[in-house]
Amino acid sequence: MLSIEDGEEIALFYTIDLSNTISELADWNGASVEHEITYYDFDGDTTAYAFDVIKNDEYKGQLPEDSYLSDVEVLYLKTINTSTGQDIVEKEEPVLVEVSYNRQINGVPVVGPGDFITVSLGDDGEIIYFFKTWRELEIAGEVSIIDANTAIKNLQEGKTIQKPAGSERPIVEINDIKIGYFSDVTGSNQDFYKPVWIFKGIDDRGYEVVKCVDGVAK
Repeated sequence: MLSIEDGEEIALFYTIDLSNTISELADWNGASVEHEITYYDFDGDTTAYAFDVIKNDEYKGQLPEDSYLSDVEVLYLKTINTSTGQDIVEKEEPVLVEVSYNRQINGVPVVGPGDFITVSLGDDGEIIYFFKTWRELEIAGEVSIIDANTAIKNLQEGKTIQKPAGSERPIVEINDIKIGYFSDVTGSNQDFYKPVWIFKGIDDRGYEVVKCVDGVAK
C-alpha cells in the first residue's frame, strides 16, 4: 500500500498540475498539502488518503476532489533462467511503484479509458512518470435511468457499450453492479457523460472483467 509520505508527494505534484490546467485553481500554485483523512475498506485495509491544500496558512481545498485511488502495483525486473527448458525466476527486484487514480463525479465512479491518472514512483518515492487524461465537465441536465433488472437483461442480450473483440465469449461471473458514468477514449467525439450500469466480475480464465450497459431510459 502507498505510504502517506508517497501520497503526499503525489498530491503536491497534483496541485501543480491542477494550478496549471484549471484556471479556477491557479492560486494553488505554490501551495503545500497536509494529510487530513485516511480511508479504509471493510477489512480495515487502507485504500486512499485525502490531503488539504494550504497556501499562506489558508485552506484552499482538498485532494483528491474528483478522483480516487484505484490501484497500487509494484513492478519488478525479473531474471529468468531458461537453460532447463522451463522459465525459472532466479531473481526479481522492485523497479517502481505504479499508482493509478480514476475519476468520480459527486461520488459516482467513472469507467472507461477516457479519464485516469498514472504516477510512477522510483527510489525514495521520486516521481519518475506522470500521465493524466481528464476532460473538463459541466452539468448538462438530468435524465431518467433504467432499473437494475432491465440493465441485467440488456447485459445478457449483449447490449454493452463496448463490444468484445473476436468471437470467443468466456463465461463471466458478475460479483458487483453499480451505477456510474462512461468516459470514452481520449479524442473520441463524446459530448456527454451518460449514466451507465457497471458490471464487474471474473471470467472463466480468472481475468477481471468490466462491462457497461447504457443506463439512460429511452
